[in-house]
Amino acid sequence: MGVKGLLQVTCSCTNCHCTVAAKQLDRHYDRCLIKGGKFIGRKYPVPMSLNCQYCNNLRKNANSLRQHEVRCQQNPNKIKFISNFNIKGKKNSNQFTKAKELGLSSPIVTKETITKSIETKRKNGTLKKTKEQRNNTSIAMKRAVVNNPTSYTKSNRGRAKHIVYNGIDFIGQWEVDFYKWALIEDLNPQRPTEGFRYVWNGERLYYPDFYLPILNLYVEVKGYETDRDFAKWNAFTEKLSIVKKNEITEIRNGSFSIDKLLKVCYIR
Repeated sequence: MGVKGLLQVTCSCTNCHCTVAAKQLDRHYDRCLIKGGKFIGRKYPVPMSLNCQYCNNLRKNANSLRQHEVRCQQNPNKIKFISNFNIKGKKNSNQFTKAKELGLSSPIVTKETITKSIETKRKNGTLKKTKEQRNNTSIAMKRAVVNNPTSYTKSNRGRAKHIVYNGIDFIGQWEVDFYKWALIEDLNPQRPTEGFRYVWNGERLYYPDFYLPILNLYVEVKGYETDRDFAKWNAFTEKLSIVKKNEITEIRNGSFSIDKLLKVCYIR
């Protein structure tokens, strides 16, 4: 008989005497709460109630009740679980921390296991570089900036959006606004191609945002200032103006002038 035919056959529950489809009879016995009810053919008898015998907590069904009772806090013979979480202040424990805790010798790790671990970390991007590798990467990045100064301005620094105007990549609308103003004033704004050295966790290169050859003036368009910015500016030996929010507002209002630009020169 197929499933469809089996669903059409009805049976009577021996506990509550209600009519149940033959296909659903097995499930019905798990939910039948008639006192003293028992189904001989099942591994577990249908419980007299769904309340835990230790804490009287009401469960949803017979299986939930069985799983709860073997773990109930008031059950003297409850299942004991040993968690590895936060052992000795670590997120997880492993065979090495367990051996150390028990005073045993450290497990021997084969070369094959070490190789697989390194390959997995490399694929996941979690492989930590050595100090020498980090230094080599830093040197290579500095060399790349020297050989290609425009890469410094095309990096993903800060939260400002990158905007391309007249074929030049700008970081944020403020730089675009200043560039347009400088064009109107015939100041011939240029992107500096020469980096200036300064010290911040090692020697680095600083590229101001603009250079105005007519005024022999470098310009930095700046929003939020950091200690690193002051390290750049204090080591900078050329004439530098810092254009901030107030100056950008005046540029947009049409009230900014070259004299005001010269007044915001950075004083070391």
